[in-house]
Amino acid sequence: NRNEPASLYVIGVSQFTLGEAEQIVPSRYQPRGSYRGFNGNPSWRPESDGLPDNYSVYGPFNNLLIYDAQSGGSERVFETRIAISEFVVLGDINPPLLAIFAASVDTNRDDRLDEDDLQQLYIFTPSGRSLHKVEILGASAENIVRATGKGFLVVQAAIDKNKDGLITSRSEGKQEIEPRYLYRVDLTSFVATPLVPEELTRSLQETLDGAANT
Repeated sequence: NRNEPASLYVIGVSQFTLGEAEQIVPSRYQPRGSYRGFNGNPSWRPESDGLPDNYSVYGPFNNLLIYDAQSGGSERVFETRIAISEFVVLGDINPPLLAIFAASVDTNRDDRLDEDDLQQLYIFTPSGRSLHKVEILGASAENIVRATGKGFLVVQAAIDKNKDGLITSRSEGKQEIEPRYLYRVDLTSFVATPLVPEELTRSLQETLDGAANT
């Protein structure tokens, strides 16, 4: 019930090594939405007339905690080492979901696990306290293009075309910009399939290639 106080909250956990004591001040990067619970009802409201149902919170985070306001208990989402670049609370889906963009493998082999590695998409279902990994092979999940109330998400992912473990987002010398594709993520099976069939993608590319060679 959206009129009831939120009972579940998500908390990002970070670890930093500081050279000196740091003054704690409100972060200017902290979205107002991070004060909200999973049912879309704000637990704290600034001087505004409303907040969006879906909102993102950017890392880096090492893990996420789910706090249950009714029981007073907390549990972590991940049991293994992870680098979370962003999590998205999808409050207008029933039941609400948590989409997480994170890296678990040092794909670019720079001895760091961070947002520069290929990002995987995870879906956490608060109602069942279950975590699902969405497999998009050879790609890095980037963002949610559309969250529908019809049992699926549309997600954009970048293809690691040269298989170097990182994504080239802009032209750098002779490096090519790596392609982006849209995927339909089923929220029951958590399987990702291309939104545009591969045969149609190839046909469109062949048409473009033919036009360029004439």
